[in-house]
This record gives sequence, structure tokens and C-alpha cells, in this order.
Amino acid sequence: MCVTVVTQLATHLVSPRRYSPAASVPLNGHPLGLTAGMTVTKPPDGNQTSTKVMKSSLAASTPLQFVAVKGFSRYWGYIALAILLTAWWTTNVGPAVLIGLSLLVTLYFLFQAPIWCGAVNRDQTLCRRNASGLLLGCSYRQHKWQKLKMTVVPPMWRRLNRGLWASPTTGLATIGAVLGMVSTIAAMIKPLLD
Repeated sequence: MCVTVVTQLATHLVSPRRYSPAASVPLNGHPLGLTAGMTVTKPPDGNQTSTKVMKSSLAASTPLQFVAVKGFSRYWGYIALAILLTAWWTTNVGPAVLIGLSLLVTLYFLFQAPIWCGAVNRDQTLCRRNASGLLLGCSYRQHKWQKLKMTVVPPMWRRLNRGLWASPTTGLATIGAVLGMVSTIAAMIKPLLD
């Protein structure tokens, strides 16, 4: 049923149709009509032959399945973090699973999470270009090395800390990385205490 409706909707959006500008209804009598994101605009001169059909961004967007897969590939670490927090609340999970999930979450937030760069520019502002992870900078070679250098050199930790809280997404990634590291250590100590 759902596949049939999607197929009809796709056929409706692609097939050429004639529209009545006065009623804003398709002349071919299709039941979906303009509800699929179609609008009719009438030119100011009132000429009916130059009436345009415009698609909204919703109707012209990519299929939902592709968007879901693309979003999952970029933000899978947040789902892993939710699973990790749930695993800590359930007592039936072994330490190997906790250590594995904790390492995955930590590595995701340190090297893959989509955030701002946060490296210090020449004018002492923070770079706002897109980067991958807390430890990697943007596409500028100097920013990549600068962020890695900030993690190793103790006098630069203050600058690094300033960049870790530059935006809400960067702050969330910082909290996720800290939770992952603490969880890894706690998961290693847990079997020793039992």
C-alpha cells in the first residue's frame, strides 16, 4: 500500500500536466492535486499560457531512505553514545561490551564528529570551518597540526579548552568524548571491583 502511494506520488510529480490557473487544480483530475508540494503562480500580466508550476523544496528533495542513511553515517556516534548510556543502566551487559562501546564513542567524538574547527586564527578568533572530530582541524593544514599540537603541549591547553566549547555541537562532542573516556576507564575497573 505504502509503496503504491509513493510510486503514484513520484509519477505525479514527474509527469507533465496542465493546470487551471483560476482554480489551482490539475485538469487531469489526479487525486493528489497540489498537496504534494505543487503551487501554481499566475504572472502579473494575467496571461494564462505562461502560468508556471513550481515545486516546493519538500517535493524536490531526495528520498527519505537516502537522507536517513546519509544522516546515520555522519551521526552514528550519538546513537552509540545513547546505547552506551543505556548499557550502563542495565546490569546484564558485560565489561567487554562496555569497553568496546566506550572506545567507539571516544574515537567517534575525537576523530569523526562533524563540528567546527575551533583552531585559533591569526587575528586570535576561532576558525568556524567544518572539521571532523575534536582533535582534527579543518582542511587547512596549519589548523590540523595546531589542534593536535594543542593536545600535547601543556601551555596550549587553555586555547584548546576555549575551542572545545565554541558552539553547542562542539560542546556536545566534548561532553561525549569525556563520557566515552570515563566510561572506558570505569569499564576496565568494573571487573576488578566485582
